[in-house]
Amino acid sequence: MGVPLSNVSALNDCYMVKRIRREEPLSYRIARLEKENEVLLREIEFLLAHPSMVEGLKGERLIAELTGGELTQYAEEHDVTISGRVQLEVKMSRAHHPNKKARTMRWAWSKPRGGQRRKRYDYLVLVGEKVPGSTDEYKQDDEPYVFFLIPTAKVPQLCSDTARAEHETITLTTTPSSVRSAKGKLLNSYIVKGKEMSAVFRKAIAAPTAQQRATGRTH
Repeated sequence: MGVPLSNVSALNDCYMVKRIRREEPLSYRIARLEKENEVLLREIEFLLAHPSMVEGLKGERLIAELTGGELTQYAEEHDVTISGRVQLEVKMSRAHHPNKKARTMRWAWSKPRGGQRRKRYDYLVLVGEKVPGSTDEYKQDDEPYVFFLIPTAKVPQLCSDTARAEHETITLTTTPSSVRSAKGKLLNSYIVKGKEMSAVFRKAIAAPTAQQRATGRTH
């Protein structure tokens, strides 16, 4: 016994609806993968321009390469020294969801002043890995990372409120338009492009130190 034509038409319509529903997630997935591919291509170009960082990339190496600084030994009070004068502490974070229900991602840099708050440095450099589709509003459009250059005196204002140094963190959403807190807005005021950091530190190196100003000696 054959199937009535009306039923065949209904079955075809149902099949087409199911097919469209199956294809919709695929189109979204393709769009997401294309964005991720763009980010990866930018990162590859970035790394090719700095070949010494290709193997074992770490935040400290990245900043040392960008600033022309030197890496310190393990467990020193800072990570990078520029011209034997300017001391940097470097923290790098991947973007992640703070909990399963969170719609936006964030960066979290732990122990910015050290496990016992004994770190000594002139600037804290925070490096955040960009996320496709959520960090497009940041200024470093041609760089795979977002950089924050913070004077040491301002670091306590950005840290989480905790009595225990080992729990101290600096956090920031990867979506700048959703930043509402005073700490988040302050942190965003310290954004700098990676390719501009060397120029920033050339000026810092040229300026006399506090000790030189006190003694009147600038050379």
